[in-house]
Amino acid sequence: MSGPLVNDKHERFCQAILKGETLAQAYVSAGYKPNEKNAARLKKNEGVAARIAELQEKAADVAVLTAADIARQLDEDRAFAQSVGSAAACVSATMGKAKVLGLLVDRTDLTSSDRSMSPPSLADFYAHRRKADSEKP
Repeated sequence: MSGPLVNDKHERFCQAILKGETLAQAYVSAGYKPNEKNAARLKKNEGVAARIAELQEKAADVAVLTAADIARQLDEDRAFAQSVGSAAACVSATMGKAKVLGLLVDRTDLTSSDRSMSPPSLADFYAHRRKADSEKP
């Protein structure tokens, strides 16, 4: 299958799914009356399922091209930084490329701001607090 579906409501349903709407939301966005069972049934329709897969594949291709373009630009930025002798800019471009390619992951420190509580004691604190909140009348 290639291209939009002949049934406009089916095409709008597929487009809404691609935008991240739930099945029920997409069904209503397409112009149907709310009905979760019919929304689930429509998603299983052979033509609709194929169109959703096609749209997802196109979106993935665009995302890959975008990441590749950004990586190329960062390579160019790094080369320019080297040509002007800016080590900090070289490192920044390299780190940016590593993030774009998913090689670096930002981590969150789970300790409190005054460092008086370690992560396990923070977990205990919030567990105790949830328990106390649930016991309130």
